[in-house]
Amino acid sequence: MILLVGALVFVGCGAEAPAPAAPAAVAPAQPVTLTLATFFGAPSMQVKALDDFAADVERETNGLLKIDIFPGGSLLATTELMEGVVAGVSDMSYLCQYQPSGLHPATEVLGLPLGAPTGWVLSQVSDDWYREFLPTAEYEGTKVLWVSNVTPEVLMTKGTPVRKLEDLAGLKIRSVGPGADFITALGGTVIGVPTPDVYDGIQKGEFDGCLFATEALASWKLAEVVDYVTNIWQLGKG
Repeated sequence: MILLVGALVFVGCGAEAPAPAAPAAVAPAQPVTLTLATFFGAPSMQVKALDDFAADVERETNGLLKIDIFPGGSLLATTELMEGVVAGVSDMSYLCQYQPSGLHPATEVLGLPLGAPTGWVLSQVSDDWYREFLPTAEYEGTKVLWVSNVTPEVLMTKGTPVRKLEDLAGLKIRSVGPGADFITALGGTVIGVPTPDVYDGIQKGEFDGCLFATEALASWKLAEVVDYVTNIWQLGKG
């Protein structure tokens, strides 16, 4: 909190006013360090963007405000990022509104198939939507700093290629959000594990693949454990 303090001077008739007291000394401002938790891993472009954000804040405040970033669930687990901020475990968090599902029901509309071709378009749509509808009740106890989105999701599978709709039948696919309903509709089974568990789940054969943003092939190293990628950007789901 920043307070602007000034002096009030009252002028009137009567006896001579006593000499004003010397102003109290003002202690120099002390640096403040805030914490920011996220489930994204340190190598991801999301954490690199957060690093840039923290550097900008520190520079613009002349070092008076610093942000310590805790990536990869090191401070709060994926499903605890919202509640952890409300409880004061972390000052800020960078989270996915689908994890856990149902916590932000209005915002989950952004996970429906929107037909957006790129992450830039999805982010602009997401930001415009939030500013227009302001679902503040879903974020009670917090202040939303910004809204963004990821690259449109693709279908990644291990062992079994998906080249037509019928190929999804019988497959176990990790996905979160309302856009995952089409997997069930086409005969697949939706697996809802948190993002950090996807790599191990596919590697160990616990499920056959995932519906995930393209960049996760690199940032979450999913290219190491999947064999096929089916481009379904027309769904435009972020």
